[in-house]
Amino acid sequence: MKRAKGGRGSSGDKPDDTSIATILLVVALPEERGYFHRALTERPKWDPTSERRNYLCAYDSPFGKVRVVIQTLDGMGQVESVLGTTSAIVSFTPTLVLMVGISGSLHSTVGLGDVVVSNQVKLYAGDKVMSLAATGGKPAKYRLCDSTQTRPPGANGQILVDQRDKLFDNSFLRYARHFIESLPTDEILAGVEPALRSVRLQQLKTTSLPAAFQELPSTKRSRKLHMGWVLGTHHVVDSEEYKKYLQEKNTQLQFDVHRQKGEQDRVPWKNGELLAVDMESYGLVRSVELLRTTPAPQGGCPSLIGGIVVRGISDLCAGKGDLDDETGSEIRRLAIENATNVCLTLIENLDYPKILNF
Repeated sequence: MKRAKGGRGSSGDKPDDTSIATILLVVALPEERGYFHRALTERPKWDPTSERRNYLCAYDSPFGKVRVVIQTLDGMGQVESVLGTTSAIVSFTPTLVLMVGISGSLHSTVGLGDVVVSNQVKLYAGDKVMSLAATGGKPAKYRLCDSTQTRPPGANGQILVDQRDKLFDNSFLRYARHFIESLPTDEILAGVEPALRSVRLQQLKTTSLPAAFQELPSTKRSRKLHMGWVLGTHHVVDSEEYKKYLQEKNTQLQFDVHRQKGEQDRVPWKNGELLAVDMESYGLVRSVELLRTTPAPQGGCPSLIGGIVVRGISDLCAGKGDLDDETGSEIRRLAIENATNVCLTLIENLDYPKILNF
């Protein structure tokens, strides 16, 4: 499908006919944007305007000028990500949406300063508080158990509930599972992967790390690029116990099937190891895919190809406080600058004639 050149600026602007494409680049926080902007100004063929909450860049590609819109969200979280991404897509009608930022590692092979690139995001989030009590003279519908009890409910029809989700004396927090993939970007990622893997990532100064981090295999080796699933949550994760909980929930589904009428689609899930966790990626990719698949007369953006997230690993989802106390902002800076260099390399190596069909 032929894609229109340029895009539309803020409401009332005319399309920029000098640009072959518009790329929307979303960052969550001013801190992340500051590190991103400093890395951006050091790259050739880029012409950024002054750093602001929202500002423009121009990249002089071999095929013509590419307009890049940097959009900072109003805050952390999936809701802010949905609102900020949707607003920017409607305003600028981009060809592609990218997110750059920092996240925590959920996998032992993903270390500090590594970069995760993904168009696949899962969401695991609480959506209802349920009662464990028996009512109306009937036996209790739910039964607390631990993760070793993987057998289906017994003859009494009780539904298994993870005892770690218990609240107060007689209730539990129910979770929903969802996932979203921006499949049209698979071809883009396949085309740019060799260039992304060739990016020279900044290395850790291991002597500045707390002792608990220095001896990890993922710390001792060189920084790496990973591709795979990211998990979206509504929480900052800084707990080894909760990290293991999320890893376990990714593969064990027996506690998250609730047989309430009309809820058969509550727990869609897909296999795949979780590499990183953050609070914005699911909202961004969900917004992109909704607007990409919605017809233009209904407010959609059919010229949009899809969305990709690029996350630098700034913590291991445990010991984050100690890490920040001893290193200050150094690890966050390294993580976002590595992610920035990967993200900008992606933009620089896009096959624009192919994706724009010209």
